[in-house]
Amino acid sequence: MSNRLPGLVALFVALAPAIVGAAAPAGATLSAAQNAVLQADGPRALALLGALHPASAAEARQRVCMAARLQDRPSFPAARTTGHPFPDAVLRAYRRYWRDALDPAHRAAAETALFADLRRLTGQPAQATRDALQDAVSARLAALGLHSRLGRTAELYDLMLYFREDERRYPVLLPDGQRESVRVFLMRDMVSGGWARHLNCGGPGTGGFATDEGLYAVADAYDLDDEAFRINFLAHESQHYADYKRLPGLQGPELEYRAKLVELALAEQTLAKTLRAFVANQGDERANPHAWANRRVLAALAQRLKLAQPERLVDAAADEVRAAARAALVQDNAERGLAPAGP
Repeated sequence: MSNRLPGLVALFVALAPAIVGAAAPAGATLSAAQNAVLQADGPRALALLGALHPASAAEARQRVCMAARLQDRPSFPAARTTGHPFPDAVLRAYRRYWRDALDPAHRAAAETALFADLRRLTGQPAQATRDALQDAVSARLAALGLHSRLGRTAELYDLMLYFREDERRYPVLLPDGQRESVRVFLMRDMVSGGWARHLNCGGPGTGGFATDEGLYAVADAYDLDDEAFRINFLAHESQHYADYKRLPGLQGPELEYRAKLVELALAEQTLAKTLRAFVANQGDERANPHAWANRRVLAALAQRLKLAQPERLVDAAADEVRAAARAALVQDNAERGLAPAGP
């Protein structure tokens, strides 16, 4: 099985001058700062944190932790380690890279530095490719009994590192009638949950992903019996799994567009929360597939429901939103030449 991805020391420590002195942007909320991280925009995230007036002690702690990690400073809670020299050196290399790469101006140099670190740690020759270096890291980690998944998540190279993995199989009925039986690998006892979850201090980040082998889920991120797992993870990622087979070569933004339609077509208790999350994280950069897809999904459904503003979807009738999402997915299938699923 491949190990590659598809695709505060003190609570009240002062925020660094870099964020205290930043221009105060409008809408400085914790969720706005977290969404800036998801969009790989570190300078904006830091500016938002600097302008944020926490509404609670928990929000204040999150603010300080995020600011520390965005600047590669000691944080509380401290980022987890394994206690073994090699994986902990790999973790340090990735965490430095994530801090630097979240500034688009430094991203290319940060990537070069990351792979120089990985080459040094694995003893690979100078001509080794980035894929070869990641494979060498995975092999060394596996020899130590650790599970890992390396590759890209949106705009950054990522590292999922964990101690245990369980496998289950789930039947899934997608809203266009497609049936899938998927293997789900539950990643447990996480050391690294990826760049977004690290920089958001356990907040929004990767909950899982699909490969052509099956689905991978961060087990601790879900109650495996509730709708968030069944819809926001299982159905969403099963759509990716189906599309990898039926639409090979489909790009990330389009994959996300289709999977997000699936979420809205099936969601019941989680529908309003999912819509709000899409509204809060929108963008026009294809390099950030989730934000790009959120904007296109909202626009497509608003047009179908004849709403003047996509944000009004949160007030629309749930049955109408679900029906519009299913219709948009069926239309997208037809435009891509996919035959209707059988009975």
